[in-house]
Amino acid sequence: MRNIVKLMMVLIACTLLSLLAGCSDQRDKQQQQQDEQQQEATPIEHISASDKQNEEIQAVLHHMSIDEKIGQLILMGVEGPQLDAKAKAFVAEQRVGGIILFKRNFDNVTQSLQLINALKEANIQGSTPLLIGVDEEGGRVTRLPQELVKTPTNRYIGNVAGGEFSFDIGELLGDKLHAFGLNMDFAPVLDVDSNPNNPVIGDRSYGANPQIVSAAGISQAEGMKSRHVIPVVKHFPGHGDTSVDSHIDLPVITHDKKRLDEIELLPFKQAIESGIDAVMVGHLIVQAYDPSTPASMSKPIIQELLRDQLHFDGVVITDDLIMGAVQKNYSIGEAALQTIQAGGDILLIGHGYEPVQQVLTALKNAVTSGELTEERINQSVERILKLKMTYELDDTQRDNIDVDELNRQTKELLEKMKTSEG
Repeated sequence: MRNIVKLMMVLIACTLLSLLAGCSDQRDKQQQQQDEQQQEATPIEHISASDKQNEEIQAVLHHMSIDEKIGQLILMGVEGPQLDAKAKAFVAEQRVGGIILFKRNFDNVTQSLQLINALKEANIQGSTPLLIGVDEEGGRVTRLPQELVKTPTNRYIGNVAGGEFSFDIGELLGDKLHAFGLNMDFAPVLDVDSNPNNPVIGDRSYGANPQIVSAAGISQAEGMKSRHVIPVVKHFPGHGDTSVDSHIDLPVITHDKKRLDEIELLPFKQAIESGIDAVMVGHLIVQAYDPSTPASMSKPIIQELLRDQLHFDGVVITDDLIMGAVQKNYSIGEAALQTIQAGGDILLIGHGYEPVQQVLTALKNAVTSGELTEERINQSVERILKLKMTYELDDTQRDNIDVDELNRQTKELLEKMKTSEG
């Protein structure tokens, strides 16, 4: 009898152990399944973040009038060192979405800060922050006040250690612009310096080797992006081998597609692959793609080449429409409408207030007549809003700028570059 009892106890114990082991195995399987489900869910979080941004964009877009949407397509110049009534009205009332500042707008650091703050104040009722940009390339193309030590030319940057310091230059430019409350730089230049007689590019290019131009330009752009400053690469599809200055007249490029692909287009292709968010298109005829229309307003170049073939889905900005290449051949309203119809997003009008009004009127009339649809305008506004949100732009005003610190950083970097020359 005792043996039977013992045997039964052993059997019960074994059964309990088996059940416990089974529960443990079940718990392990459940935990494994949960871990696998969590790993599978991780990409959904990224999708949700993208969806959230898109929801925000659609919410802003929904509350915009057609006039506000058209205003987002304009990036205009201001005439002097102070914000005048006309410029203020364009921002506060017509909801112009962006401003470009030139040397004429920067007398000194204090005045410059006041002007930029005044622009932001004018936009206080705006649906979205202003884009406020400059051509701060370094070398001979610099806009910031003279109190700041300039950065060197791109040619120098490209020549020193194969462009090794280009990221540092980008960071520095980003720090300078961010200190003023600026958020966009029409740089870096990705034109390949393949024509020694080029009257407009020259030392603005990193050099004659497209790989160096590409690597240095992309690295400099990354430096700017790290400081929440939007780099705008230029001048697509390549202004390096021209003998005419587009500020004066319309250059013509006669190279075939193979040559363009290997030289002019290569830096832009690689910049797009690296994730660049904004491209400036130049006023030049590129016969291999469009024998009659400037690239800046050409559908074969903007839509078919840049967007469809090179897969660029960011913001396309024209070079300044107040240039001889455009003015000698088109009315500004005609040029603006053709640019948007071709797939462009932002119209840069750097000089004069009357041309800004002419463009706004031309676009509004085109919508009324049916030449331009609100759907097409929405596509551009969505890209612009996405750009502003991605870089976390706001209209926060700056109180002061530590010029000494910025100059210390610049001098220190210049000294490192000089040492590396040897």
